[in-house]
Amino acid sequence: MIRRKLIRYSIAGIINTIFGYFLGVILYLILVDFIDAYIISVVAGFLSIGFSIFIHRKFVFNSQNTYLTDLYSGGLVYGFVIVYSGLIFKIAIDFFGFSIFLVQAFVLVQGWGVSYILLNKVTFGNK
Repeated sequence: MIRRKLIRYSIAGIINTIFGYFLGVILYLILVDFIDAYIISVVAGFLSIGFSIFIHRKFVFNSQNTYLTDLYSGGLVYGFVIVYSGLIFKIAIDFFGFSIFLVQAFVLVQGWGVSYILLNKVTFGNK
């Protein structure tokens, strides 16, 4: 059961990554003449998180909560993971001088694991 959930989580992650990438590019191409690129990136990030939570709740965790409940707690989880990963990134590069390539790989892997655990326990822990 756990193995199946991890496989589904990985597939959902690939779908979310592709969606987020193209959403960011499309919004940029449409809106860059009207809105700063930073704002476009933030909006695309929030929309991608909403999409990710939708996919995870249906495809991976079979949540019985309302979408708004899952969106709120999932948003908190993703917010935590972003800040946590950013701190690891900053400390590993600025204080310890590790290679950006090594740090980025580590941040992605640990972010995947931490977000899975937190989504499973905090956001979708109803089963």
